[in-house]
Amino acid sequence: MSYELLTEQSLRFQRWRSLKAIAILNVSEPVFWTTACILAILSTSGARGATAAISVILLIVSLVVM
Repeated sequence: MSYELLTEQSLRFQRWRSLKAIAILNVSEPVFWTTACILAILSTSGARGATAAISVILLIVSLVVM
């Protein structure tokens, strides 16, 4: 998202703007966050203590961003 914002809003970075790169990033981002969500669910199943808390936080963040 930062690539899109920088290349669209800043005159300094507009020369590196590529519609193909933006399309690739927009397609791959939901795949990444879905994978992060699945991994967070799998890691929470056997975790306890601080590890479980971190996994739950990762799961919440990935669901919000997705």
